[in-house]
Amino acid sequence: MRTPPLRGGGSLRSSVLAIALLRLTVGRRALVLAGALVLGLATRGARAENRFFIEDQRFPVSSTGNVVSIHMDADQEVYGVSLYFEFDPAQISVTAVDIGSDVLALTPEWFDGTVDNTGGSVNYGLVFSTSSATIDNSTGPGTRIEIFRVTFDVLVSNEQVALVDFQNVELAVPFKLNIMTDVNGGSVRPTLRDGALDLVDLTPQILSFVDNRGRPGDVFRIAGTGFAEAGLRVEVCGVPAVATLLADGETLEVTAPDCAVGPASVTVCTDFGCDTESQGFTYEPEIRFTRGHVNPDDRLDLSDGIFTLFFLFRGGIVLPCPDAADVNDNGEVDLTDGIYIFNYLFLAGPVIASPFPACGVDETPDVLTCDASTLGCQ
Repeated sequence: MRTPPLRGGGSLRSSVLAIALLRLTVGRRALVLAGALVLGLATRGARAENRFFIEDQRFPVSSTGNVVSIHMDADQEVYGVSLYFEFDPAQISVTAVDIGSDVLALTPEWFDGTVDNTGGSVNYGLVFSTSSATIDNSTGPGTRIEIFRVTFDVLVSNEQVALVDFQNVELAVPFKLNIMTDVNGGSVRPTLRDGALDLVDLTPQILSFVDNRGRPGDVFRIAGTGFAEAGLRVEVCGVPAVATLLADGETLEVTAPDCAVGPASVTVCTDFGCDTESQGFTYEPEIRFTRGHVNPDDRLDLSDGIFTLFFLFRGGIVLPCPDAADVNDNGEVDLTDGIYIFNYLFLAGPVIASPFPACGVDETPDVLTCDASTLGCQ
């Protein structure tokens, strides 16, 4: 029996074969299209991630005029962006939202939005062009593009962390979304990375002192925290002092300026505040002596030379003022000092070095000092 012909003059068998070939062809095309889609997705995944992000930073407590940048990574040209994030209004107060430095040169033709410091949210949009002359204005692709700058005040006085929390809110119209607009006018939802703002106390704090007794020109050390911040300055008794911050960032070397004898206040300041210790450095009286007055009286005689020899060879003798016993001012007390006194007294030998015969101070740097002024020089 012959197979009845179909329309178009074909047989049933040939039609079945044609349908099978069509299915195979369509199947292959579907496979090719699926493969192309997978390849396209894989290629897209290999490109830069689309995202909005805020880098974690620290800001001083109870401060004003702080600025945080909102950056964008984009794997395509971007013709506009919308931004929405939430924050705790008990921690910070947003005072301004401005166009980011990386897109400012494009002079966006529309930029506006709202700041809610009661509920704690920011909702802003930016469009690079709203006219035919500039319709092709765009930014990207690129990474770390600053799109917004947010200025805020820190309201809290104790250390804590404030979260800038990107949100996409679709529960009510109009939606509040974080969006990039691509070259086709399509919406691209970026990955969102929230920012942690570490609110810290950057006020300098004095913890301890080393060698904080002496006279003008002496160097002492201050240990503490917050010294590495901008605007470092030190005052002693209200007078500016030369100060150097050591490599550890926590120790200051300070040269004592001229101040009155007695305890003096020490103040360490930065741009974030000051800390004062009322008795941070004690100025000791200037040590005055008469060279050659070796023993504890106020005149030069034979006994001063013998006292020097007793100190050198007998032991148990303490020099009231070693600098006064160094009569030739060579920075040492030795046998020649005792002989020097005898020669001066009895053989018209060389004159004893200054300060002599009147009271004064040692103008020659050496290791010898006096714990107190000699008798008659107080």
